[in-house]
Amino acid sequence: MNPGNIGKVMNSITEVVIEMYDKEELSREAALKIFTAIKNSVEWREEEVFDAVEAVNRFRCGNCLKKMNRGERFYSILDATVSMWNYKKDYGGFGFCPQCFDKMVKDASDGKRTGREERDYIEKCYKTLPQRFTV
Repeated sequence: MNPGNIGKVMNSITEVVIEMYDKEELSREAALKIFTAIKNSVEWREEEVFDAVEAVNRFRCGNCLKKMNRGERFYSILDATVSMWNYKKDYGGFGFCPQCFDKMVKDASDGKRTGREERDYIEKCYKTLPQRFTV
């Protein structure tokens, strides 16, 4: 198998996990643990990590797994000034609803930064690209 396809193959598992979660066959905690395992399985190729959980990144919060509605804002941990890579809790994708993003920023920064500060920073940086954080 071409190494460039591994993330896409893993995303098919991600899609099954989302389907099972939506049917209440899996708890949120179980789904997040599986998503973390999927990301870890391809982390040696950074670009594959994003492909592996693309189904979550499309229209769901990577923490609460809420389906995001069109026009609803979400925030990427990749845009935060706080290092989220050392955040130890399981999460699914890389985009989060404002409530989950705020909690993650507070936890990851040991309370030194607020989610509102980070969201303001992100919105300022991407002022010309609102689609970056809008579903």
